[in-house]
Amino acid sequence: MGASLRQKLRQTTGGNSPPATPRQRCQLKPTGLLDTRGGSDFCGWREGSGTEVISLKVPSTPPAFEEGFRQGFELLLERLGPQDGEPAVVMHGTTVSTNAVIERKGPKVAFIVTKGYRDLLELQRMGVRNPLNIFETRTKPLVERAMVFEVDERLLHGGTVRTPIRQEAIQELVKQAKDAGANGYAVALLHSYANPAHERAVEEAIRTVVGADAEVSLSSEIWPRVGEYERAIVSVLNAFVRKRMNEYIGAVERYVESRLPGSQLFVTRSNGGAMAAAEARRFPVHTLLSGPASGVTAVQYLARAAGERNILTMDMGGTSTDICKRTANPC
Repeated sequence: MGASLRQKLRQTTGGNSPPATPRQRCQLKPTGLLDTRGGSDFCGWREGSGTEVISLKVPSTPPAFEEGFRQGFELLLERLGPQDGEPAVVMHGTTVSTNAVIERKGPKVAFIVTKGYRDLLELQRMGVRNPLNIFETRTKPLVERAMVFEVDERLLHGGTVRTPIRQEAIQELVKQAKDAGANGYAVALLHSYANPAHERAVEEAIRTVVGADAEVSLSSEIWPRVGEYERAIVSVLNAFVRKRMNEYIGAVERYVESRLPGSQLFVTRSNGGAMAAAEARRFPVHTLLSGPASGVTAVQYLARAAGERNILTMDMGGTSTDICKRTANPC
């Protein structure tokens, strides 16, 4: 980094607070790059010009990541000194779901598909990275073939029913999945983007057999788009991380509410935006790049303030390293 850019960044961050929501007095932003061998990063500030931006880092506390969040948050509050009844906006970026997928540490998931599509996860998009290498292999699916169950149903591309779905048959499949040890359920039926009725019928059967609190991820809810493989992957990933993220975000949400009543908790999305905590618990697949996206968003803010249009970022944690390049001319 050149001396001129370093000077610009010092001028940008020294004593100037980032933009805040007018109606919120205290802005607490734990960016939380949480990983099993890394740590949790926190920064916070009050609304208004000339306020200090406070930052700190604490070790992660796997498998109870929420404990690390509490420790860092308490240290941040000690330095900020919020008044009684003073609310905060908490923006949380996390790699809990990211690391769960990378390390393949998740529950046993049952994947329910249309009859004839059992090998959907294995076939993928047919292509391999190096077709000239006879030893080239595809990525191993998160769900083994024995946990893929076929439903005798069929929708046409417009959403009309060709083969009706039967509740009795679905419930029998769900019982088989439950007996096989399934702790989560992903559903991706053909053409469900045009008509979600059959997937909802599967969800109803799962909750009837397993219970109302069963973890069910429907592709038609998460990613209602053309392309059965892409919808399948999204539903499987959501089911794979949903239990862990539901517990983690739920614990963080309860803690923030008890510590700073009236505060709002948001979770960074993979696209750099934000989502409500309740949405993050239901659709955690959208947080798979939450931590890396938080870092990139922060650097973009600094680059704009420093007048730099070309940036290259590297975000290295204990589990993965993420690289991002942004140029003035993306073409």
